[in-house]
Amino acid sequence: MERRSFLKLTGATAAAAPLLRRHATAGPQLNERMHTSELLEDVVDAAMSAGAQYADARALRHRVQTVQVRKDEVFSITDNEDAGIALTVYRDGGWATVCFSLREEPEVKREARRALELAGVAASLEALPFHEEGRAEDVESAWSAPVEIDPFEIGLEEKVAQLRDITAFPLSIAQIPYAVANLFIHRHEVDFVSSRDVKLKQIFHSLYQNYAVTAFHQQKRLMDSRSSPREARAGGWELMRAYQRSELDTITQEVLKKQAAEGITDGTMDIVLDATVFWDVLVDTLLPHLDARRMLQRDGNRPGTPWLRAEDIGSKVLASEALTVEWDNTLAGGLATCGWDDAGRAASKGTLIERGRVLAVPASDELPLASPLRYSRSGNWRVPAQLAMPNLVVRSSGERTLQQLIGAVESGLLVRGRGSIVTNPGRTVFRLRPQVGWRIQGGEVKDMVRDFEIEMPVEAFWKQLVEIGSPREALLAGELFPERSYPLWTQPFSVSTPPALFTAVSVFSSKESA
Repeated sequence: MERRSFLKLTGATAAAAPLLRRHATAGPQLNERMHTSELLEDVVDAAMSAGAQYADARALRHRVQTVQVRKDEVFSITDNEDAGIALTVYRDGGWATVCFSLREEPEVKREARRALELAGVAASLEALPFHEEGRAEDVESAWSAPVEIDPFEIGLEEKVAQLRDITAFPLSIAQIPYAVANLFIHRHEVDFVSSRDVKLKQIFHSLYQNYAVTAFHQQKRLMDSRSSPREARAGGWELMRAYQRSELDTITQEVLKKQAAEGITDGTMDIVLDATVFWDVLVDTLLPHLDARRMLQRDGNRPGTPWLRAEDIGSKVLASEALTVEWDNTLAGGLATCGWDDAGRAASKGTLIERGRVLAVPASDELPLASPLRYSRSGNWRVPAQLAMPNLVVRSSGERTLQQLIGAVESGLLVRGRGSIVTNPGRTVFRLRPQVGWRIQGGEVKDMVRDFEIEMPVEAFWKQLVEIGSPREALLAGELFPERSYPLWTQPFSVSTPPALFTAVSVFSSKESA
C-alpha cells in the first residue's frame, strides 16, 4: 500500500500544522483514464475473448486516515491511499481472480490469459456451479453511503484538537494518569463492470472515533480502564456530532468508582447484558459458527467436528427461542450496507436464525454450500472478493426496556462495557471479563462490583437467553476490525442489538488470588 504520510508528533498542534499540511497532500497520482470504467470494460472484454463464460472487473480506490492522541500528545497520524483492479473469471466450473495495480497501465490481454489459466487449475481441483441468484444483469447505476460532511475535507489540526479536548478532562483528575483518543476514517470507491452488461459505481465512507481512560489507585495498587461505548458507523464527519461531554463524564466517574468497588462470590446468577456487551458476546461466540468455511472444515483449524455443519442448516437449534437474527445490507449506518456486493449481487434482507434455529449462513462463489444468502466483499484490490459477514439485526423478543429487564431480576448482575473475551480453539467455551458491573437486588441496581468473569459453554449460554429487550434501546455497533475476534471475517459489518436477559449464568471471581 502506498503510504502517503506517517507522522509521530509530540509538539504542539500549532507548531506541527505546516508539517501536517505538507504530508497530507503528498503522494503519487493515479492515471486519469483509470478513474473511468473504460479500462474495466477492456479487461472484461479481454477475458471473454480469451474464453471466459463470465467475467467481472472491480477497481478499488481505498484511503484510510488515522489520528491517535495519547495523553495530551499526538502519537501518530497516518494517511494511506492505494488503488488497483481485481479481475474475476469463471469457466467450466473454475473461479479465479488476478489482481494488478492502477499505478501503471496494465497489460490487459496478459492478465486475462493468466486468469483463465488459473480458472482451469481451480476447475480441475473442484468444479463449482455458476450461481445466477441475485447477480445483477443489464444495469448501469451508482450508490453512495449518505455523507453530510466529507471527513477528508476536515483539516488535521481540527481533528487533533477534538481528540485532545477529549483526553484533557480525565487527565485533570489526579487518579487518572492516562487517556487515549483515536479517530479512524475510511473511504472506498468501487467501479464494477461485468460481462452481464453491468456497470456499477459505489462510494463508502465510515468513521470511528473512540477513547479510553485509565485510573490508578496508589494505596490499593489497582489499575482500571473504561472505554467509550461508541462504535464505527457508515457516514462522514457529521458523526462526530454524536459525541457528548456527558458521555465522557460518565465514563470517567465509572472508572473512578470501580477503584473502590468490591469483588463478588462465585455462583450462578441472572445477568442483564447492556447492548454494548450483548453485541460483543454475539460477535465473538456465535457468529464464528455461522462461517461456511468452518462448517466445511476449510478454515485452517485443527481437525474435529464443527458445532454447526452444512447439513444442520434449517434444523440445528443454536439458542433459545428468544433469539432471532436477520441480515440486512440496506441498514442505515451499517458498515456492510451497499447497493451491491463485490460480485454484483444486489443488497438483500433475510433471516439467519429464527427462534434459535439456524436457517441460513453467508455463502459465496468459492464454496460448495447452498444458502439463500450469497455475499462477497473485499476491502483490498489485492484480495479477491470472498465470503463476508453482512449487517445483522437482533430482533427483540419483548418490549421491556433495560430498566424493566433489571426490574425482573431478584438477584443478579448488570454488565456493561466492552471487556475481553477469549474462547477455546473450537469456540465451544468462552470467558468474558467485562469492564464494569453492578449488583442487582430486588429489581434495583445497587453497588458496583469488580474482578468478575463469566465462563460457560457457548451452547449452554445461548440456551439461557430469556428475553431480548425493546428495539427502542437497540445499539448499532460496527465491527471495523472483525479479524480482532475471528481472523476469517476481514470486512467491516454492523450488528444492531438491544439489551438482553440471561438466567443461571456461571459467574466467577477473577482476582489473581482466586
